[in-house]
This record gives sequence, C-alpha cells and structure tokens, in this order.
Amino acid sequence: QGKSPLDVLIDDQYRRTFEVALEQTQRGEARGPVVLEWTTRDGRRRLIAWNTTTLPDEYGDVEFFIGTGTDITERRQMMEDLSRANEELESRVERRTAELAKVNAELNLRKTILESQSEASIDGILMVDAQHRIVSINRRFCEMWSLPYPLPDALFDAQTPNEKPVIVEAELRE
Repeated sequence: QGKSPLDVLIDDQYRRTFEVALEQTQRGEARGPVVLEWTTRDGRRRLIAWNTTTLPDEYGDVEFFIGTGTDITERRQMMEDLSRANEELESRVERRTAELAKVNAELNLRKTILESQSEASIDGILMVDAQHRIVSINRRFCEMWSLPYPLPDALFDAQTPNEKPVIVEAELRE
C-alpha cells in the first residue's frame, strides 16, 4: 500500500544503482547490464541483469524507458560453484605437484646412490629391459669387454625391441 512497484521489487541497497542506470540511459550513455537483486512475490531473492534503453517522442525527448531483465540467479550460482571447484582443483594440483616433486627428488637420490654403487663395484654390470634394450652399463663391464666407456648415447636411444646393440653383439662373438 502506497508503494510503487519499484519500492517493492528493488531492495534499498540497490535503489541508487538502479537510479544511476536510469539517469545514464536517459542521457543516452551506453552501458552494460545492471545486476540488481529483486524480491519475488513469495519473498525469494533473485539476481536480475537489466538492459535499458529509451524510446523518444517526436521531439527527441525520452517518452518511455524500456528495460529487459534476465534472471541470472542460477547462472551466477553455477559460476560461483565452478569457481570454487576450480580453486579446489588448483589446490589439489598444487598439493599433488609438491608430492610428486618430493617423490621425484627421492627417486633421483636413490638413482644417484645406485649409479655410484654400480660404478664402485668390482663386477661388470649390464642392465637390459624386457625388450632387451640397454638400460644401464657400468665402467667395469666396458673394461671387461673392451668397450668404450661411456657407450655412445645412440646405442641407448636407437634400439628397437628386437635389436641388440651392435658393439656388444660384436664383442660377444669374439
């Protein structure tokens, strides 16, 4: 009673924003949508994105304001949910990256220790994988078989599963 529809629909905290948007529209200033929180008849709060324009009379003066409102409540909620999910995912990635870096550092340390033990060994050591490719070879193995040490990287990189390293194969025949 005694209130305009705008008094009922627009919360007091948004009234000035709405008035400024109308003033800018009346002056012909271009602007994007204005998002206001409105209250429905049943008291629910909804976010409405308003685009406004004017319709002039024959003298160019504003005769009508035209406003188109789009309810963006669910869209805004989905964006907030997505943002929270993204933040959680980024946090998980950071934690997992830190865990992997720690594990990687431990593996590198173990690899260094094993390489040192391999080089210090009096035994010749040749490691091959399931496809018979050279994985590792120590200096003593090369000395025992009169192979150059270290072996050329090409021997490690160019091997196919059924291919034996040429240098090792030739030396083993002798």
